[in-house]
Amino acid sequence: MNIKITDDFMPNEVFEEYENIFKEIFWFTGKVLYEGATCDPSDNFMFSHIFYKKFKPQSELYFKYIDPLLDKMQIQSLIAVKANLTTKTEKIIKHGFHTDYQYMVNGEPKENNNCFTSILYLNTNNGYTEFENGTKVESIKNRVVTFPISYRHTGTTCTDKPFRSVINFNYF
Repeated sequence: MNIKITDDFMPNEVFEEYENIFKEIFWFTGKVLYEGATCDPSDNFMFSHIFYKKFKPQSELYFKYIDPLLDKMQIQSLIAVKANLTTKTEKIIKHGFHTDYQYMVNGEPKENNNCFTSILYLNTNNGYTEFENGTKVESIKNRVVTFPISYRHTGTTCTDKPFRSVINFNYF
């Protein structure tokens, strides 16, 4: 499985701005997964903020937080960028394996080895990203995990911090 983990993705002084992003953005509540959730329906919620979707920025904070990362992440063309925040739970909850985006050609789902998902972890906690093959990537602040967009994965909640927060990038 082609999963790349990069620790200390940004210099600390730059990352400090991202650590407090949750204080600056408007959060919207919604389901973690609209299809395929395997958790209790009452646990299938999160806070999110869409930075980029439908081929254009959706938030004024896109230019402050996301645009500066595109070169460093070697992103040629964005599909979507979203911040996700799940709150602390009594036990770690996995929400269900999924892909963030299905590449389509003539209305048919297709594999695309040029599309990727990257997750930037905004805080360290005992939550994680898990892949179908059992690989787990711990939530460590300033870590980025990158993988083909077709890899099914699930995020979790955490039990040791008030929340778990990430920025999720889907791109070519």
